[in-house]
Amino acid sequence: MNDSCKKYTSYLRGYVLKTLPDKRFQLVASHLDTCAQCRDALEQEKNLISLLDSLPEIVLPEMLVERTMERVATECQLHNQARIDKADNVNRLSFWRWWPMLATACLLLLVSGSIVIGLVLQERYPGWMAWQPIISMESSLFSRGSTHNHLKQWGLIMKLYSGENRGKFPPVAPYDGVWAPDLQVLYPYYVNDVSLMVNPKRTDAPTLVKELEAALTQEPRDWEAGARIFAKSYTYTGWHTNNPEQLALLAEERFRMSQVDIRDSDAQLDESALQDLDSDFRQNDVFIPRLREGVERFYITDINNPGASSNVMSNIVVMFETLQQPDNRRFPRRYDALYMDGHVSSMLWGDDFPILPEVADILSVQSD
Repeated sequence: MNDSCKKYTSYLRGYVLKTLPDKRFQLVASHLDTCAQCRDALEQEKNLISLLDSLPEIVLPEMLVERTMERVATECQLHNQARIDKADNVNRLSFWRWWPMLATACLLLLVSGSIVIGLVLQERYPGWMAWQPIISMESSLFSRGSTHNHLKQWGLIMKLYSGENRGKFPPVAPYDGVWAPDLQVLYPYYVNDVSLMVNPKRTDAPTLVKELEAALTQEPRDWEAGARIFAKSYTYTGWHTNNPEQLALLAEERFRMSQVDIRDSDAQLDESALQDLDSDFRQNDVFIPRLREGVERFYITDINNPGASSNVMSNIVVMFETLQQPDNRRFPRRYDALYMDGHVSSMLWGDDFPILPEVADILSVQSD
């Protein structure tokens, strides 16, 4: 049987039952006249249909159609209910999956909005007090990273200065009660961005930046005003002290020196006073070294320990946020401190030196 016959044999049943279209029926009839194999296949197909016709008729059970349709309707109803239940479960799971993110987004929006409102009110109405404690705390949380970065950049500035000045860190500003680096030796040679001199945590930071720019860009430059603005944000002692007692001795010595050499803001540095400000302090058998590269060697007790120098440097404070005496309106806050090895650590008020009430008293820091 060739391929042509195979095609015609597929039409034989329709030919016997006379269900083929007229044109195809005539084509099959013409082919049967010339093909004996297809005629044999036609006889087999007729015999098969005759056998099927001779089978007894099957009587269907009563109400079969009705029961079948009822079963189909029930199955469809159960299937639809299952789909509804699955959709409800998915919606509930989606809600519980996404609600923490939605709640966090709403909280961030609320906090950000309250901070913006607080800053605007602080700018326009400096005396307002209603939500200032909460705004101060939230602003502190969001600007802590910026303060952290400021102090790290100051660590690089100190390293650059010491690299060109025989390893010594900048001297302190020669003004009574001002604990800040002497900007005359730093600006604009080592730092020309005055915003680094203002703590972004402060609510009046934009105002202080403008005042600082005015003081350092006018002629002659008002170095004392610039140093006093700097000291509102960050404290730099210029010497390494381990405890409040040493810091008190240092403060007394600085006060004595300021009484001996009082100078105008635009005056040149006095060599003798600068020599005093640039040397180690020895008083009452207490040694207070100037901050400089290698100062850690005075505190190494185990010379055989290769990591002793790094351990000591990680405990020498170079600069820290200016302390604010707490009052009943303010929340306890954290303060960042820069250490000699370049890392910045955050401490709670009263936890450790120099973030202590005694230090605030010694440095005569005033609360905002």
